[in-house]
Formats: sequence, structure tokens, C-alpha cells
Amino acid sequence: MGYQKFIKSGNQLEYYEYQRESLAKGRPKGYKREIKTEGIRTGVVDSGSGAFRQKLERRRDNAWHASLAFRRTVLSNLDASENPLLLTFTVKENITALSECARFFNICIIRMRRRYGREFRYIAVPEFQKRGAVHYHALFWGLPAGELLEECKTGFISGVNPVLTELLGEKEVFVRNVSPIITEMYEQGMVFMKKTDGNERLAGYLSKYMVKAIHDERLYGHKAYFASRNILRPVVVKGELAYWWSGDFDLKNIEPKKVKEYDSKWLGKVRYRLFTLKN
Repeated sequence: MGYQKFIKSGNQLEYYEYQRESLAKGRPKGYKREIKTEGIRTGVVDSGSGAFRQKLERRRDNAWHASLAFRRTVLSNLDASENPLLLTFTVKENITALSECARFFNICIIRMRRRYGREFRYIAVPEFQKRGAVHYHALFWGLPAGELLEECKTGFISGVNPVLTELLGEKEVFVRNVSPIITEMYEQGMVFMKKTDGNERLAGYLSKYMVKAIHDERLYGHKAYFASRNILRPVVVKGELAYWWSGDFDLKNIEPKKVKEYDSKWLGKVRYRLFTLKN
């Protein structure tokens, strides 16, 4: 194999070996992407048309790439030192506009920064409910988990603070794992909180919401997921540097978790291996 690439996401290492090296150095000067719009945004679409099939193929491809990037980002932040908290932000009204819900979420993050400092990090994905409302599922690292989990309310409550009282009214409603502290900062609905075990399955659990949202028309023009600036990102090493970098890992003595070989249109045969590194 002539070209190599490593992607390290936490303790997972993806190793790509390509038959040929990519010669493309970006798009040529003056390049303009040809966009075929016939039959795509003109009302009734012929499902057998080439434009429609092209649209579906692009959407599937975008969903796959976004899901892969999301999973790698989550894995890059999972380690044995701290298990993240899983928070779900709901809305009391049937708010369907993603931009409006994102604004509410960001306001809550600002208030949380004021209270808990700027060190915590998060990654969040939207979910569209059947009634049309938007929820957010998010993983948080760096929050005072003990304090927040101790305050979580489970049982019949009519409101432990003014916000919950407004949400629940006079009736006593059974709720589970509601964070009254963050719910009060959020103001738009209840915030549910759970402690996680930090397992890599979290990446798959949240990515299913993201892929589902990608196929919703309301996500067009918006990000499939978003994260704080201090979130840890995967490490990508290519070319000659990857050849020398591979010496840092004793891959000959590690059984790959997954092996796959396939043909690439531009780079020839590709060999893919996935390793789990020891902590």
C-alpha cells in the first residue's frame, strides 16, 4: 500500500492503507460545482428521475459522513477519568423552529458557564418529536455531577422551583431524573439528567438521533450536531507523517477489532483496520 492515514478517537485507532496516493490538492482555480436542480425543489418529484436519485444519494452520503464524524468526536472525549452526564432538553410549547430552540439552548449554556465556569464541554444533537417539537440530547463533561445528580427529582412533584411550578401547574406529575437547577436556567421546559458509564455505545446511541434528524427537511441549513469549542477532536495523521507515527503503537501485537477491504474510485484498493488501544 502506498498511502496511509490514521484517525485516533480516544482509545480507538483507525488505520487506512491506500493503493495510490491522492494527487488532488483542493479544487482547481475557477472551479464551480454543477448543481442539478431539475425535479428536486419543484413540488412533485418523479422518484424515478436521475435528479431525485442524485438527491437521495447525496443525503445518504452526508448522513454517513456526519454520523462518522460525530461518533469519532464522542469517542475522543470518552476516557476512564470522567463519565459524562446525559442531558435531554425538552420544550413545554410545541416549538418546531430549530433556530429558536437553538437560541434557548445557547442561553442556557451561557447561564451554566456563569455558574459552573468555562471548563465544561458538551456535544449535542437535535431530535424532532412526533408532535413537531425539538428536543436536544447532549453529553456534558466537567459539570459537578455529584451536586447535580443529588438534586435530581424523581417522584410526584408540583414544582420545586418557579419554573417547574409553571411547567407542571397545580397538578402533581410523576417525573423522573429532572434537574431542577438546570431546568431553572433553561426556562423553556424540563431538563432530564442521567449518569452514564462512559461506554462507547453512547456514540451510537446519540448518532441515531442525528441520522434521523438529517433526513428531516427542517434540518436543512442547520448543523446536524454542535459542540463547545473546547470539545476534544479526533487526531488525523496522513502520508509520511502517518508512516513514522505508526511506530508509536505496537499494532503487530494488537488484534484488530475490525478489518475491511474495498475498492476506492480514486485511490484503488483500500485496507481498513480498527484497533482498540490499551489505556
